[in-house]
Amino acid sequence: MAQCAPTSAVRDARFWFWKTLVDCSLFVKDRLDRLHCHSLSRDMPLFFVGVQLMSCFMRLCFGRTAALLVAVLALGMSPLSAQVVDDFSDLDDTANPAWTHLSGLIGSSGQTWDASTGQYHLVAPNNGLTVKPEQGALGYVASYVPTSFTDIIVSADFVQNTTGAAYGVLARTDGVEGINVLKGYAYAYEPFAGAAGEMTLFRITGANLSDIGNTPVTLDLANKDYTFSLEIVGDQLHGRVHEIGGGLVTEVIRTDATYTSGFSGVFGYSAVAAGVQTDYTIDNFSASEPAATPGDFNDDGNVDGDDLAIWTAEFGAVTNGADANGDGVTDGADFLVWQTHFTGSTPPSAVSAVPEPVALQLAGSAILIVAGYVRRRSVVLRLAS
Repeated sequence: MAQCAPTSAVRDARFWFWKTLVDCSLFVKDRLDRLHCHSLSRDMPLFFVGVQLMSCFMRLCFGRTAALLVAVLALGMSPLSAQVVDDFSDLDDTANPAWTHLSGLIGSSGQTWDASTGQYHLVAPNNGLTVKPEQGALGYVASYVPTSFTDIIVSADFVQNTTGAAYGVLARTDGVEGINVLKGYAYAYEPFAGAAGEMTLFRITGANLSDIGNTPVTLDLANKDYTFSLEIVGDQLHGRVHEIGGGLVTEVIRTDATYTSGFSGVFGYSAVAAGVQTDYTIDNFSASEPAATPGDFNDDGNVDGDDLAIWTAEFGAVTNGADANGDGVTDGADFLVWQTHFTGSTPPSAVSAVPEPVALQLAGSAILIVAGYVRRRSVVLRLAS
């Protein structure tokens, strides 16, 4: 495995490690010199030196152990992010979280929102405006949670016997109620689109749903349940469908920068021509910020040499530019996080940055040297007594 040459920050870390070791030895020597100036029993110096050595090296080891412990915790934990979840087990959509109903986009009425069964059931009759004569009157029903996100992963389980011309998850919506005014993105299933159905990424501009990317797929929502998810980071949109109890069914990735933030939820619409009303049921709704990749200090999706350069420049700083574990300082623990999540072709060896094995050998040598000094000093004290 290739190794990276030590950076200036690593060399600084090594310097302070050795300086502490030397200071420890000088500290013990100073205590011995002080003992020589006092009239003490013959057994006291050895006992005292042992205590001082233990104290000094405990402090040294504690610092390293604390850093390693922080690093280990950082490897298993990501920074906390905002999250909204609802499994509807409270049989209510008015609290924890409180959902906001949407019904006015196309002027339909008589919609229902019902969480009393432990799932969220939304229905809308086809009695609204007629946008296209061939479709006939439309029906529309939606709902969202009023927590705004910029980057977002929104997902929901769509369960059996769902019908409509389109239904799916909403993201970055403005939540504005009224005819032809809603904005945002959606990832939805269109059972009547294409040859046998499509999953489509929509850019919503009022009643106009612009198709910005789709994949042909047929979902069996009469017999199976599916998780729809839409992840948006910057201008990158990534829609996915997983069969519950199965694997990935389809996905689509597109770029669009029209909307930058907003609320998350679910929506559906239908039309008389579809022969069915909007009628869908969801469960296990979730909206959260995508977790940042540990060690990706420039947020480019990679953990590589560019991030190491940032860590080097920020070493010892109390900014969060390269603070991978969120402890308020950029140090060796953050390097270990970067190293563990390295995505380049030649990940560095921990030996180049964490010199514990050699350090322990030299520390042992230092103890032997001090022990020899103690033995000689003891002989002197005995002869003097």
